[in-house]
Amino acid sequence: MMRLLPILFLVVIAWIAPLSAQTIEVRSGEHETFTRLVLPLPNRVDVALERQIGQAALTFENASWAFATDTVFERVPRTRLTDLQVVQDGAQIILSLACKCGIETFWFEDSTLVVDVLNETPEFAALFPSEPDEEVVLSDTAPPLVPIPATTPTPASVDLVSPQSPRLGSAAFLIADALDRQGEVAPRRQKPAEDHASRVRDSQQAILREISRAAGQGLLSPRSDLLSPEPDVLATPVEQPDADAPELSTRPNISILTHTSKDRAAPDVQLGAAGTDTSGCLAEARVDINSWSNGSNFVDQVGPLRSRLMGEFDQPSQDAVTALARFYVHFGFGAEAQQVLHLLPKTDAADPVLLAMVDILEHGHASDGSALAGHMDCAPILAAWSALSYDKIPGNLPIDPDAVVRGFLEFPIHLRAYLGPILGSRLNRAGYTRAAEHIARSLLRRDETTTPAADFLSAQSSQTRDDPEASEDALSSVIAADSELSVDALIRLIDQRIDLGEPVSPELASLAGAYVIEYRGSPKGEAMTHAYLTALAASGAFTTAFDELHRLFGDGDVIPPSTRSDLMRLLEANGSDADFLTHAIGDLRAAAFDLEDDVANAVARRLISLGFAGAAEPYVTPLAQEEAERNRKVIRARIALAQGRPRQAELEVLGETGEEITEVLAIARGMAGEHQSAQTLFSQIGKEEEALRQAWLDGDWQTLRDHGNAGIAGMAERLAGLTDASEAGLGDETLARNAAMIGDSEAMRSAIEALLSDVGGPSLATEP
Repeated sequence: MMRLLPILFLVVIAWIAPLSAQTIEVRSGEHETFTRLVLPLPNRVDVALERQIGQAALTFENASWAFATDTVFERVPRTRLTDLQVVQDGAQIILSLACKCGIETFWFEDSTLVVDVLNETPEFAALFPSEPDEEVVLSDTAPPLVPIPATTPTPASVDLVSPQSPRLGSAAFLIADALDRQGEVAPRRQKPAEDHASRVRDSQQAILREISRAAGQGLLSPRSDLLSPEPDVLATPVEQPDADAPELSTRPNISILTHTSKDRAAPDVQLGAAGTDTSGCLAEARVDINSWSNGSNFVDQVGPLRSRLMGEFDQPSQDAVTALARFYVHFGFGAEAQQVLHLLPKTDAADPVLLAMVDILEHGHASDGSALAGHMDCAPILAAWSALSYDKIPGNLPIDPDAVVRGFLEFPIHLRAYLGPILGSRLNRAGYTRAAEHIARSLLRRDETTTPAADFLSAQSSQTRDDPEASEDALSSVIAADSELSVDALIRLIDQRIDLGEPVSPELASLAGAYVIEYRGSPKGEAMTHAYLTALAASGAFTTAFDELHRLFGDGDVIPPSTRSDLMRLLEANGSDADFLTHAIGDLRAAAFDLEDDVANAVARRLISLGFAGAAEPYVTPLAQEEAERNRKVIRARIALAQGRPRQAELEVLGETGEEITEVLAIARGMAGEHQSAQTLFSQIGKEEEALRQAWLDGDWQTLRDHGNAGIAGMAERLAGLTDASEAGLGDETLARNAAMIGDSEAMRSAIEALLSDVGGPSLATEP
């Protein structure tokens, strides 16, 4: 035995040596509003954060490490954090600060400590109202830093974490700031007469020390279903929502959960009994549906489970009820599981996680704030159930979409067939398109999961990646299946073809008409009616489309503006002149006020181009929004020009600028006889032919000689000569004046002949 002791000693030393020699690289990253330090520790320990002006200290209780800080300032400037010192043999890190900066700390994953040095804020500046008399230098031998000075307590309620600063390390500072919203910050140095205030501050500082200790220890943690971490250098690369995805609002109700070190050390007690592990995630056993069935068929298992429902004194056994409910959940029978759980006495609360899973099976999602919320970055199967618990995945919560997909693939095959399309669609809407497409492909690889819902999800994914051909094939499969999703697929297919500017076949429009009758009055009825009418218009059957519009919406019904607008948009873009004039001037003219701004403007422009300026006026009379109103002013001006009202046209575009505005003004000036001004305006926008026309009307022969073609230049030369001769006069000699007139007429005839030759006009030559 004695011989074994040296060997055992050497083994222990060999095991400890690598730990003691382990070096932890302190990583850094610079952000717009904070400087981030990342400490990947071997394990979580108690960490105390203490502050004084210009400095902060992180103290690791009962632990010390070798920290490598050489590369910290290679990545960050010294604008907030100016220096970093490791003291007390690696048990403390001193941060030197360039401002009255806020400090926030939180744990990432299992043992990575994140420290953020924030910009100076009024809240943090108020905690340090004045500079110290002397600069305090911290070192190995320096006394410990004091916690943040606290304010005088007040009975006012305390908001532990504000939505504007929802992260953990600031909780202590915010509590200190909230303790007295009416008083002033206590001075650093106390007078003997302030014994009472001093005792109050001592109590506050003790509270702050404990809160800092708890936060550093990981015992004070944010509610993960309500709190979203900011992007940081620690995050494992995961798929981010697409840029064009709809932005989701941040939930304002922030909360904190706390537990003690005893709770964490004994996971089977209190929190452990509820199935929560030390990372803040639920235990996987709470959602491990694969273990809730022994693999035999349904009938062989359900009998024995039901026979054990009633225990002693004919009271339901909670374990038996839970086992049977879980069995039903495994097979996807949500209603049956819910009914079984109702057997429990009121004193026995059913497992909230199980209740949330039952809700998902019954309604496609759980209720708000369910026990499954906020676990989308946990173990895969838990992440999948957590994502399913939301009707709409929040954008302010951490999520690992790859874990969600992996967890989904652990589901039994029958649950994958049912829940896969729901989960994939939810991920798609949240912007996690790659994860949604992965789920869609996994469903279509097996016959058991290839359902109309899987095809519909595949179509959604194809549309997202801009593959209309694949999307149309998938939607056509759903339509042909004649399932509950067929109507949704038909609506989506019609909308897709219209958005792409492609025609819709009459057969597809007729099928939509059949669904209109079936779904009339249902929630999908309005969408189906819209699809039917636009399909008719996109197939070229405009008369039928408008007839059906008035048939489906009687005199007392309000036609949805979107439906009317889409019909008129298709009519204006694709309809013949006859069809367009029939419906633009006829039965829809009175409804011009219901059209969307851009559609009404397009209809008015086409009416003007066809010579029906008066009919266009009702479409542009109402005021529109922003750019549409600017375009509408131009259209109203063109209507005024078509009606011979140039001054009204100028008034309509008063104060506006742009090429089309300049053209309108040029036309108006020309109509008003201001040809020189019109010529200048036409030249500004490069319309030289119109400018030369205005020069001709203005008698500007010099411009015509310089810029006109040969025929125009020759004519201008002759006209200029006539003008000069007329102004100079030829005296009273009748013969000389007549001879000059004959010569001028011959020259003019030659100039006109040359001009007509240039423009292709008839010859003035006479037969001999």
